[in-house]
Amino acid sequence: DGNKVEYLDKILIKEYNRLKKQNPEYENTTYKDFKNEAIILAQNSKKAESDNRNLKRGTNDLGSSASGFYQILEGSVPTAYNRSSVYFAPEEQKKLFGKINKTKDSFYGNEEAQDLLFFSNIFQAKGSDQYLGPALFLKDKEASKNAYLYNHHTLSSKNPQYNKATIKRADEIWSIIE
Repeated sequence: DGNKVEYLDKILIKEYNRLKKQNPEYENTTYKDFKNEAIILAQNSKKAESDNRNLKRGTNDLGSSASGFYQILEGSVPTAYNRSSVYFAPEEQKKLFGKINKTKDSFYGNEEAQDLLFFSNIFQAKGSDQYLGPALFLKDKEASKNAYLYNHHTLSSKNPQYNKATIKRADEIWSIIE
């Protein structure tokens, strides 16, 4: 539908232009190719986080506060919401993410809203350009996987085995075989 493209493009066009301006080596990448790589990043991230399931808080395997397709932690929802203000006016934010922001549970947003929150959050995450640039402009699978691991998932478990398992799963999803 028309809105889906419109809202997603609000984020992606802004980031495409910003990153391209900062990195002349990206000049030959079309917006269409950039957007396609962004969609692949989102699809792989949803697969890695939830097997493409919209999970309500408390229903994931670890019983954490993570929810939705992207398994955004309860405490990270306000950060993601605030980061979306770079792309959306306050009334648009409320319309798109109101219930998510109110409940701190991304399960309550449709898939489109969760995609928009994911992109708002990851593009504004500290240090994400080093991965997102090569991933989205140069189709660099390793960089795409690392954007997921370090700017979305964050590998913050106190359990090293859990982090290792996350990396192994990401390698498989991004088809990066050692």
